[in-house]
Amino acid sequence: MDKDLEQKIAERKQQALDRKIWQKGRSIAQNLGYGSEKIHNDSDAGPIHYSDYTFENDALKITHLWYTVEVTNKKVMPHQKVYEGACDEPRTYVPGRWELKIETLYAQSLLKEAEKIAATKETKKLKETQEEIDERAKWGL
Repeated sequence: MDKDLEQKIAERKQQALDRKIWQKGRSIAQNLGYGSEKIHNDSDAGPIHYSDYTFENDALKITHLWYTVEVTNKKVMPHQKVYEGACDEPRTYVPGRWELKIETLYAQSLLKEAEKIAATKETKKLKETQEEIDERAKWGL
């Protein structure tokens, strides 16, 4: 491969890492999409936990499967990924206006995640309060 091409690819990979496309795609798929955490029973390794989430709207399709995130720009390149990567290893990255949509969706996913965390804390607090009420009633206190 041409040294100049290798340099350009390395720069493009770094650009994807700097823009945190993998992290944002994972967050969007998990918080705004559909799917679940799953377990694969491997005969050698035992149970392996993984994620299988998909977010889709009129412009983008974002999937998070195992450690891979894929982004497809359905309007411009409907049959070609604009991003594909596993953790911190981008394999495909075509910058474009779709990234503006990613930023908006990422902000929404962070809000949803914060809501989930607050709801979990509230549920835990209510459970602890109910347990205390039950204990007081059990002991006449």
